Amino acid sequence: MRTAPVSYRGICLLGLVFLLAPLVLPQDKPKEPEDPQKKWVTHLAQQARADIRRFEQSKKKKPGEESPARKWAEIIWQYRLAHPGTPAADEAAREALWLLIRPEFHSEFVATLDTLKPEDSAWQRVFPSVYAVSRNKQDPDWFIQKLQAVLPHMKDKKARATAGLYLGRSYLDKKDQDKAKAVFETAAQEAPDSEEGDNVGRNSSNSCT
Repeated sequence: MRTAPVSYRGICLLGLVFLLAPLVLPQDKPKEPEDPQKKWVTHLAQQARADIRRFEQSKKKKPGEESPARKWAEIIWQYRLAHPGTPAADEAAREALWLLIRPEFHSEFVATLDTLKPEDSAWQRVFPSVYAVSRNKQDPDWFIQKLQAVLPHMKDKKARATAGLYLGRSYLDKKDQDKAKAVFETAAQEAPDSEEGDNVGRNSSNSCT
């Protein structure tokens, strides 16, 4: 039985397919280089948490001995001041303030927060800690006042949606469901096709029914 001859042209076409395949098939996107400054902030925060955990678990604490949280918050905040206007500075603000949410550090938290200008992009990162302190204080008006001063300066729509989420929660803390619902609806419209907008919508549905 004779086999069909393989044409030279067919072989060339087949080879061309294999050569072009890597160009046609989807390729993994190269990873963006890691920000070394943000990486260092993360490292400092990890050290802080480990130190605080050791302190809290220690059986040799002296009476009146203070948690190392204040010390680490100051270290991280100083790093922020050394790198103004960078993503690392915003991350440092988030980490430092989160370390100060304990009731015993309330005055330091407020004093540190008050150094942020309304237009500072770090506000986008510190909403959770500011809201947590307002709940510890049982003073939603304090949070509402802070956020209303910042919102006019906030241009990023996703950040505005997240701000609206916490603002709405503060109105719920005041038992003002109508105002909370209005804030949630406005916030959801800021970034309707985003995770942030969806998150606001879910909170509105669950909280204002």
